[in-house]
Amino acid sequence: MPDYQDIELWPARIVAGDAIDEEYTLGDYPADEYTMSWALVQSGQTPIAWTGGADGETHTLQVAGATTADYPAGTWNIQCYVTDAGGERTTLAEGQIEIRADFAAADSTLQALSEAEQIRDAALATLKGIASMEQKTVTIEDRQVQFMGPDELRATIDWADRRIAVLKKQVDLRHGRGKSNLIRARFSD
Repeated sequence: MPDYQDIELWPARIVAGDAIDEEYTLGDYPADEYTMSWALVQSGQTPIAWTGGADGETHTLQVAGATTADYPAGTWNIQCYVTDAGGERTTLAEGQIEIRADFAAADSTLQALSEAEQIRDAALATLKGIASMEQKTVTIEDRQVQFMGPDELRATIDWADRRIAVLKKQVDLRHGRGKSNLIRARFSD
């Protein structure tokens, strides 16, 4: 059997609000015998599940733009697997997919959220010793993360996590999701 880990079984990135329309042909797992599915997870987010369709022996992935519009931006972990008619599951590959914010729907909160996520990702990657050159040069208060010590990196990650949580709550409230801390009362005679 081929190693499906090296085959692109999902788009590398999508923009929230864009439709997904992909086709995959897997010789060992034809669509007329197997259902192809994808599971996306990100810490603190509701998991996303995609179930493919079939066009003969070809697997199809179709997700409406109206569905992806609600996807939170960020890097998500993804697994792709097939299931046969008896329910036997085989994982084909896992990796990451980037979901980008829709600039047409973007506002200052989304911009701040994106910056906080970049800071957190850069500090975390530097702490783990796996930062790219771009991540190492992220600057926070006139200081690049590559020159921060472990304690300062942890404090930066904690700050970014708190900032991200606040900003995500603001975005959710703006889109009618989540609960507000506002209590409404009506008084009458």
